[in-house]
Amino acid sequence: MAEIIFWSLSAIALVFSFVVILAKNPVRSAIALIAVLLAFAGLYLILDSEFIAGVQILVYIGGITVLYMFVVSMMRLKRINVESQFSRQWLAAIISAIAFFVEVIYFILKGKDFFKMGMNSKIEVANGLGTVENVGKVLYGKYVLPFEIATVLLLAAIIGTVLLAKREKKEME
Repeated sequence: MAEIIFWSLSAIALVFSFVVILAKNPVRSAIALIAVLLAFAGLYLILDSEFIAGVQILVYIGGITVLYMFVVSMMRLKRINVESQFSRQWLAAIISAIAFFVEVIYFILKGKDFFKMGMNSKIEVANGLGTVENVGKVLYGKYVLPFEIATVLLLAAIIGTVLLAKREKKEME
């Protein structure tokens, strides 16, 4: 059953990844990105990493995608549609795509030499590796100083943003 769910979520992520790239409407692209990120959260749940799945949903879907939608709503989309659809970097894009597909084909043909484990072999993972308890122990144990430094930096950035917004508001009046 877990294998069926894994392959279903993987197919959903793959299909919607193509929709993200190929969609002409940026809003549809963002909605497809939400589907991709939800599929990855489901894959994390299969791996018993509840905390990572929760962070995936809260940070990426709740934060990054909303920020993307905000930027899309602020852009002038009429001007973008009039501009040329092709950039001058098509030669670099074609070379990169060919190199990528050569690598993919190489790993499909010779991949078993690089990855000695077969598809049915089990990997031993520490029990509860991605749980909230274990992440909290590591975060507030070994990495407490970097965590606190990041917290102070983010707080300073928030205060600076609020002060800049207030100053701009006063200048507009």
